[in-house]
Amino acid sequence: MLGLRRLDGPGRRAYLDDLRPRVLVVRIRAGKVRLLWAVPMAPFEGLLAFALGVALLAPAVAPVLPRRVRARLERPGGPLAVAHRTASQVASGAFTGATGSEHAIAAEPPRGLLARLSLIAGGGLGEALRLPPGIPYLSVRADDVAIDVRPY
Repeated sequence: MLGLRRLDGPGRRAYLDDLRPRVLVVRIRAGKVRLLWAVPMAPFEGLLAFALGVALLAPAVAPVLPRRVRARLERPGGPLAVAHRTASQVASGAFTGATGSEHAIAAEPPRGLLARLSLIAGGGLGEALRLPPGIPYLSVRADDVAIDVRPY
């Protein structure tokens, strides 16, 4: 349901966070070498939302596949086994954004194809890469090497 957002303290902050373009910054420091690379996060979020959507739909579509094909795809480590595991993680909220947005994925797994399509169409999967600014996706420190991957 679409509604107006309150523009008091937390509401204004959430509104400004939604407007701010999100950028992924990669910093590598190794000895005297310094590398700084920044890219928009929108392409990564779109690709991840698509992959999570496919993983969420795969278990709902699996029963209509021929038995021989389904058995081959459901073997341990196979694509449908991975999709089942990913779909349960998505449904349990393991991939929801850290912003507490109203698009958060429900804690109960969606049942059936239409419920899963509704979840994908609702836009909740695009928030999977969302972290508060400054918290790193990856931070590695060694003797004279430092690698940071952070959203801004």
